[in-house]
Amino acid sequence: MKVSYLVWLILLAVISWQDIREKQIPVPMLVLTGCAGTGIQFFENSVSLGSWFGGVFLGTFMLGVAFITGEAVGYGDGWLILVMGMSLGFAGSLASMLMAFGASALFGGCLLAFKKVKRDYRIPFAPFLFFGSAIYCLMGGIR
Repeated sequence: MKVSYLVWLILLAVISWQDIREKQIPVPMLVLTGCAGTGIQFFENSVSLGSWFGGVFLGTFMLGVAFITGEAVGYGDGWLILVMGMSLGFAGSLASMLMAFGASALFGGCLLAFKKVKRDYRIPFAPFLFFGSAIYCLMGGIR
């Protein structure tokens, strides 16, 4: 496993724990993760500059979605996806994000089906990004 993947997963695990406990993503962790992801990519050279910018674009897009939907998707999630782009690049971020959306939809659907929550319940998204990223990283990245 690449060092950048390992660092991303460790930092994302901490962020996920915070998101579960406080339903908030701490800004200092986002900054640390973004700096670490970019720095490691610089030395590891496993993500091209175009892919790095593509990953950042995904996060910027999600920030726009957060704004347009009145935070149906939280700003913290958008920033986290932006930072994920710095660590995994476009393909890794897109794959991880799609797996996270699928897993969160399945989880939320099950909670609703078994009447454990109401329709307006907000699920922390960072743990699902961790799930999607872990699968992506363990598969060695999409080639």
